[in-house]
Amino acid sequence: MITDVQLAIFANMLGVSLFLLVVLYHYVAVNNPKPGRLPAPGTVPST
Repeated sequence: MITDVQLAIFANMLGVSLFLLVVLYHYVAVNNPKPGRLPAPGTVPST
């Protein structure tokens, strides 16, 4: 049978991994340029 300590460790590891997945998703979503996207008005396009 699983003990309380094992359950707590599993729950904490699951929570940390989900948190890191959310952080990774936001990092990729922000830094991934969309194809065909025009630069904002008033900005200098980078080459």
